[in-house]
Amino acid sequence: MAEVSRLQAWPSHGCSSPGFSSQNLPSPGEAWEEAQPQAFFSDAKAMLEAAPALHQLTLAAAHEALREPMSRRLFLCRRAGAVVGAVAFKTLPAARAEDSDALRVSVAGEVSKEAAEGFFSFLGPKELRCLPAVGDVAGPPQPARAFAEACARHQGKEVVPKLDTEAMSLRHAPAVPSTVPGHMRAVTSADDPVLLGMAAWATHFAEDALGDAPVSQSESSDRLRAMLRDGKTLFVWERDGKPVAVAAMGRDLERTGCCLSFVFTARSERGHGYGGAVVAAACAELLTRRVCVMLFVDISSSYNTVKLYERLGFKREGNHVGLFFE
Repeated sequence: MAEVSRLQAWPSHGCSSPGFSSQNLPSPGEAWEEAQPQAFFSDAKAMLEAAPALHQLTLAAAHEALREPMSRRLFLCRRAGAVVGAVAFKTLPAARAEDSDALRVSVAGEVSKEAAEGFFSFLGPKELRCLPAVGDVAGPPQPARAFAEACARHQGKEVVPKLDTEAMSLRHAPAVPSTVPGHMRAVTSADDPVLLGMAAWATHFAEDALGDAPVSQSESSDRLRAMLRDGKTLFVWERDGKPVAVAAMGRDLERTGCCLSFVFTARSERGHGYGGAVVAAACAELLTRRVCVMLFVDISSSYNTVKLYERLGFKREGNHVGLFFE
């Protein structure tokens, strides 16, 4: 699904927003700075790559900014000169027109309550006027909540928890279970006939994993095709010529690894091991060209998915949350 940028409403990189210095922060020794993409990636790399699955959204924002510098705003928090935290603003992928104005924020590392409040204290009037467009904040619980609560105070809104996940990573290819019937194949074309049998899967996934309201099958099918047009690869498990499960390769962080998302088994086909089989087969292929596969796993899932991924060899990196506003 294409990202629609509203960041042109924010001043461009190198703007003269007031107060980009430590004296504007309540906590002595902590200072925010806005960074150009290359400097951000270079300076924050060690912190972010120490737990790449936990920080995959901020890493992805940095990679995207390298490709399209004007599409992201990147900030570093330093303490005694060392980078301890990072914030990236990026647009929320829009499936509906009303989502196109929402900005997504990812937070990484250490961002205290004082540092979060200090971040907003030095933003200029133009930036503060854009705060109502911030749709959600994602990251490890402590820095994400600190940043979200500071943002909510400036928005006049309340923070609402929505997503509670475990960030997990895999570095060694798992064995594909031989007892599960079927095979995996990679789908890269939006015209592949297999998509006809998967038309409702995008909305079923959003309902099951995110608690979203259902949409029509045609809109769900459009979302699926949009994933492929945006460069994602769908790894589909088929049995007797019929699709039964899928996993998508989404964010590609190049030498750091890649991210798996949209792991879904058709509602009528659950309980047969297809989900584990497609994840194992997809990871085995991806790990031939990337050093690590990362994903977020729903902690509240009734299918005990964290344990399922651990059996495949994934390691926990930490809790990751998504916080919304109302």
